[in-house]
Formats: sequence, C-alpha cells, structure tokens
Amino acid sequence: ENGVKIKDFRAGSGTDVVQPGNRVDIQCSGRLLNLNGVIFFNTKNNNPDGYGALPLSFVMGKGMALPGLESGIVGMKKGGIRRIIVPAELAYSNY
Repeated sequence: ENGVKIKDFRAGSGTDVVQPGNRVDIQCSGRLLNLNGVIFFNTKNNNPDGYGALPLSFVMGKGMALPGLESGIVGMKKGGIRRIIVPAELAYSNY
C-alpha cells in the first residue's frame, strides 16, 4: 500500500485492464484537497482551439505521469470512472 486511495464510480467494460507497459488516454481533473478542491489541471480545458477535450496520453511504467496517478489507474477498464487520491509524496511535492 503506497497511500493512493481509489473509488470506482463506473467499472468500465471489456476484459482488458490497465497494466504497466500499456498506453493510456485519460480524461481527468486534478484538484488540491488542501485548498478546498481548487482545480489545477483539467483535460477538458486543454484544447487551445476550443474544439473538445484532449486526453492525457502516456505509457504506464515509463515515468511519463505522476507515480500516484499511474498506481491509481492500474486495473481500470476502458470507459471506467475512478476517483484517485494521490498523497503528496507520490505527486508534485517530489516530481
């Protein structure tokens, strides 16, 4: 246990689950719990052309995303919705 907390809101579908080495594309919103949920990152607002959200894309296990985010995504299925709470030591305080 690394301190990452998860809560599934929708399990997703199919038999494939996210694991190290997979390329993933996610829609996400990053919030700061200690600042009453202030949003610091949101893929829905990251398209400069204004024509829809651009997903956050990365390969699991290659250090392309925060370790806590990667840890929280492992085991998800396509279309799943999950809340992931990442402790500071696995987020921006160290990376």
